[in-house]
Amino acid sequence: MKKLAAVFVTVTLLLNAMAPALVYAATYLQGAEVNANTLVRDAYVAVTYYHSKGKQELEKGWIRALFGKKIIAYDKVLSVIMSEDSTTPVKQINEVDRFMRKREIEQAKQERVQAAIHRFNKYDAKVRVQAPSIQKRRISGRLIKMTQDTLVIQRGHTFFQVPVSSISNFEVSIGRYRNTNRGIAIGVGLGFAIIAPSVLREDPEWRGLAFLVYGGTISLPICIVSTLIGAMIKSDKWVEVPPDRLNLSLAPTSTKGL
Repeated sequence: MKKLAAVFVTVTLLLNAMAPALVYAATYLQGAEVNANTLVRDAYVAVTYYHSKGKQELEKGWIRALFGKKIIAYDKVLSVIMSEDSTTPVKQINEVDRFMRKREIEQAKQERVQAAIHRFNKYDAKVRVQAPSIQKRRISGRLIKMTQDTLVIQRGHTFFQVPVSSISNFEVSIGRYRNTNRGIAIGVGLGFAIIAPSVLREDPEWRGLAFLVYGGTISLPICIVSTLIGAMIKSDKWVEVPPDRLNLSLAPTSTKGL
């Protein structure tokens, strides 16, 4: 038993030590960097390039096979994600796929930030800030004024002046969503918790039927009610944005105002 535990601990430590290397075991090249000197022969790649019709395409494969069957001009290439070595095919594919997933997550995060900045600049933005030195709870409301060192946030008839230097977290709402899925999850969980004791008290041979009866008469109505309540309740979708990415400035408008 002790030997098994020691082996488990050793393997865990090795995997933890390898994790950073596995995450970054691929190379990302932008279009201008892609040439015969930067590509590794027989390495697995994911190539993003412009099709002849101007449409963006993604092609995956090994460099020798890929460029043997499909010729892609260097000036058409937007980016290449390439495995760092040319060993086993499975390892190469995993390296590139892992790197692509990491980049997709980063790109999705950047898109959310850009959407928040766009909403901040275009609309009367709803913001939420964490400033522990001012107030322990987060302050949320409409941002009505912003200078280089102070934010003025309105919540109802209350105004908060928040020094930018005291902000530890800044979020912008990019819209509202209904809590339908959360309502379903709560309804299912609550319904199951209510009927589970009654079902377990039944004889084993009748538990299947009891589950259907109790589920149809108790759990289903609870789930429906919870789903309807969730669909009626709306919540803000918050995106964290560094305060230095946002700014307000005065400019003349067509109505001779500011």
